[in-house]
Amino acid sequence: MKKLLIGLLLSFALVPFARALPAGVSSVPFVTSQAQFAGGDGITITEVFSSSAAMGVGDTVVVRGTYVLASRTAAVLQLLLSTSTPIALVTPATARKEIAAGSGAFELEYTVPVVGSLYVAFYPTTTPGSSFGRITVAPPAGTPTTPTTPTTPTTPTTPVVPGTTVPPVNTAGVVAVPFATLRGEYEAGDGLTIRQVLATSPRMEPGDVVVVRGDYRLATRESAVVLFTLSANAPGFREAVAPNSRLTIAAGTGTFELAYEIKQPGALHVSLYPSGAGGSVFGGVYFAPPAAVAAPSAPGAPATPAAVTVVNPTNNVGKLGNLSIRTQVSAGDGTLVAGLVVTEQERYVLIRGIGPTLGAFGVSGALKKPVLSVYRANGDLMATAGAWSAGLSADQRAAYQLLMSSVGAFALPVGSDDSVLHLRLTPGNYTINVATGDGSAGVALLEVYTSPTFTLPLAP
Repeated sequence: MKKLLIGLLLSFALVPFARALPAGVSSVPFVTSQAQFAGGDGITITEVFSSSAAMGVGDTVVVRGTYVLASRTAAVLQLLLSTSTPIALVTPATARKEIAAGSGAFELEYTVPVVGSLYVAFYPTTTPGSSFGRITVAPPAGTPTTPTTPTTPTTPTTPVVPGTTVPPVNTAGVVAVPFATLRGEYEAGDGLTIRQVLATSPRMEPGDVVVVRGDYRLATRESAVVLFTLSANAPGFREAVAPNSRLTIAAGTGTFELAYEIKQPGALHVSLYPSGAGGSVFGGVYFAPPAAVAAPSAPGAPATPAAVTVVNPTNNVGKLGNLSIRTQVSAGDGTLVAGLVVTEQERYVLIRGIGPTLGAFGVSGALKKPVLSVYRANGDLMATAGAWSAGLSADQRAAYQLLMSSVGAFALPVGSDDSVLHLRLTPGNYTINVATGDGSAGVALLEVYTSPTFTLPLAP
């Protein structure tokens, strides 16, 4: 009898969330983001229950899972909502759980008050404090959304209908061309997939017309704009958006076909923008030829790089495009430390910690294994990277090389131990470190490049 009692007590200890679910909720399919955690920490979501599969406004959502906490002696585990606009939200007691270092299980409950992205995160036990590890949860792509208002009859209004804002795209003179994409960053549930690219030449350079076709999914907002545009190499470059380069979409899934005429050297991308007047990008994907493609100078002659001229537009205001620091790096206090401040709006930045490739430029004693890390102002680790091309496909490597070229950075050999991060930074202060990954000392180069200004371009 004692053995049976002990067994029952152990069962309840291992499954502390075995309680009745709120009325009206049932198990729903879900997807999670690739999360980043401090060393040894982790959150795994195993089950999601909701009053609708959309997990939308008004829905009660219950998330079950397991956690491991190793970086601190205690923390608070919370189920929260990330919104596109600053708004004060109250965290109910059912959506938080105080935990000690170690491992365990959790069940958190939250009723969604506004449009946003659900996530489970570790927070410090002190208040206030920023999360130090999170994972988002959302419905799979294609899940129907639920109405956010009662369906009682109302006066008919003009809905946002995908495709109605794009004139027919003229595909005369363009043919399908090979392309590579650089995976973009999106809010949970959103996404863009490029299925086909057509162009007047496979080089996709100034003077070419490019048509891009693909699919979208939008879950974080009721409407948005899918925009096909160029990240120009010339700082401050802005241009009017052609009507067939943008598409207003409603929440859900659909397809797009957009066209663009290239006038400046740069990187092509399709992005998601707010549907209102102005606003920062909240997801996008770059694409380009999968390798350097150039026309032969004469029939039968070998291909040579095409010469291009970077036009300096009259509205160039001279914004900073690149910062680089070269110094000796060693273990411990010999880490290279630099500060970065982002103001006014979200920005994409390309950050590189160069070591081995410096040898190609005549630098002796280069750092063998640089490790690049970016921290938020409160000291939380945002991202870290080692060997830049490890784990990437051939197309992904080509896309990264294209991105580096588009901002004026020199190419990195495939397989080198140089480190690269491409991040979306919200306004605030950041610290960038370049450390040694194997304990040896050497010369390292820290580079920070601004990707394009990601405000919505001028209206046509």
